[in-house]
Amino acid sequence: MPKSPSKETTPHPPPAGEGVGAWIEADRAIRSLEVGPGLIRWLAHLSGEGGESAWTKPALIRFYEEKAGETDTAERFFAELRELVLAVQAVEVGRRYAPWASVTAIADVPTSTLDPATTIASPSVWLARWVGCCQRIAAHFEELKPFLADLVEESPVVPDEESDDIRHGEAGVAGFAKMLDSLIESIPTRIDIPGSSAKVPSEEDAQRFRALLHDLPKGPIESALRGRTIRYEDGVELRFLRFPHLGDLSWDGSPSRLYFQLDADGAHLPAGLAATLGAYVGPAMPALAVEASAFATRCTRARDRLRSAFSTELVAMALTEELPNVRAGDSEGA
Repeated sequence: MPKSPSKETTPHPPPAGEGVGAWIEADRAIRSLEVGPGLIRWLAHLSGEGGESAWTKPALIRFYEEKAGETDTAERFFAELRELVLAVQAVEVGRRYAPWASVTAIADVPTSTLDPATTIASPSVWLARWVGCCQRIAAHFEELKPFLADLVEESPVVPDEESDDIRHGEAGVAGFAKMLDSLIESIPTRIDIPGSSAKVPSEEDAQRFRALLHDLPKGPIESALRGRTIRYEDGVELRFLRFPHLGDLSWDGSPSRLYFQLDADGAHLPAGLAATLGAYVGPAMPALAVEASAFATRCTRARDRLRSAFSTELVAMALTEELPNVRAGDSEGA
């Protein structure tokens, strides 16, 4: 067992070190993106109407079972997508009626990928959350594209009985497929970190990780590593849902995983856990800084592709101020 570092901590953690600046710059770049609230409502509409349909969801889960030999990736993707739709729905209900009318279903979603305390955010932050969620299925997206095209051709065209007409353009499976094509860029699932971090965690490692929690802004950049696995040469793997606050660590292919959910400054973080995470995250920060910058760039390109792909719908929404209902699927319990 590694020796636990001293439990003494300094009141003001030192700077987190190399790579943090790139994360802060990427966060600023995403926050500065020009994104209107209508685009986020439209994403929620497409995700709820197409992604939660009785036609799309089972088909994509079956695709991952046949092509990748597992369904976990697709199931996590749909759980996270549902969480986003529910969160937007809660914000919309609170804005249109009263704060006490906001739905609380977000807390019931088991993925906990979205901090309920940060649901009130700018549209560019929501866009980053959508890009991070869809990034989860990016590794197989080139194979998925023709499958989605076939799915669109085969899917039944069922009119929405709650809509007066079809003024909002493509929705259903076709709109959902177009949304994924706009949001996703093919990227490898695994981020390999050269060298081995197999060393006794130290107090310096604990300080480094606490500084990381303190220095990195909470917000859009937390989604940068969604769906990616950070793998070290000694067999240790790290996965983050909200970097660096929520994730899990595994080792040597063991079925056991160490899950952690941390507060903003790590005040209640045990010294041993802080040191262990610092020993692995610290050496990876230069490589992860590149991933952060790439994520911000992907968000910009996704915004541009969405505007182009759904220009007619977005213009019509802006002119009429009529927005589609934001729903999390049509079936009960979905």
